[in-house]
Order: sequence, then structure tokens, then C-alpha cells
Amino acid sequence: MTGTPFFQVDAFAERPLTGNPAGVMPLDRWLPDDVMQAIAAENNLAETAFTVPFEGEDADYELRWFTPAVEVPLCGHATLAAGHILIHMDRVRFSTQAGILTVTRNGDLLELDLPAAQLIEVDEPELCEALALVRGRSGWHLRDSTTAPSSRLKVKRRCWRFRPTSRN
Repeated sequence: MTGTPFFQVDAFAERPLTGNPAGVMPLDRWLPDDVMQAIAAENNLAETAFTVPFEGEDADYELRWFTPAVEVPLCGHATLAAGHILIHMDRVRFSTQAGILTVTRNGDLLELDLPAAQLIEVDEPELCEALALVRGRSGWHLRDSTTAPSSRLKVKRRCWRFRPTSRN
């Protein structure tokens, strides 16, 4: 009986059974999305990385990440885990929704080059309210009546969200 290999890798770990676990499943070709989702749900790790060989010069593999519930556009620790399994020389490059991600060997360590985040201004009073922020005369403050005004955490009048920028 033959099967497809599945690895559980602890990223950010100096010894077994520590760090941040991720599943890695190298494939020859993509499985249907619902099958990859079911595999991720069955293994119940934060993320499971699925890879297939890339058909071009820009990368070595295509890479997708699934949580037990959904596919996600980027996952650092699962990328490092996939790099750990698939790196054969000094680097391995992955084509992803977030662009080309490169895992590089640096001595005994692996390094990951992640895309820069772009800040975009948004008007989301519900988000500020959920963060227990209230608007005052001099900006947003934590809602805490026991804190003296001079020691309150001040934040900008705007809420910001991070959005990965594509490097393609």
C-alpha cells in the first residue's frame, strides 16, 4: 500500500514537541480543495501546508495553506515547516497568493522572507469600540475610568489595518 507522505513539523522550536506545529503534505498534483480542507480538519493543526512542484522558473513549488476551517492567504510558520521538508540546497522558493516566498538556510537555521504589509486607513468605529477605545478631545483612549487621564494610552484618531502587498 502506498500513500502520500504527511509531516508534522514544529517551527520556532529548539527541541521536539515545542514550538508551533504545522502539517506539510508534498503532492505531485493538487487534490480537490474539499479534500485538502478535510485533511487539514482531520489533523487539526493551526495550518497544514500543501505543495506541488512549480511549472516555471520563478519558484520551486506552489504552496497553499489550510486551517481546520478555511484556506488562508499567508502562513509564516507553515511556510518554514514546508521549507524544512523540501529544502535541498541553500534555498527553496514557493509561489503563493502572497507572492514568491523564499526559505533560506543560514547555518542550522531557516529564514523566511515575508512580504511587507501595507497600512491602509479605514474608518471602523465598531473595531475601535470592540478594542475598548473611546474618542476623547485629544484622540482615542482606552476605556478605563480608574486610569488617570495623564496615564491613558493614546492612539491615533484613525484605525489601521494591515494588508499584505503582492510582490508579483
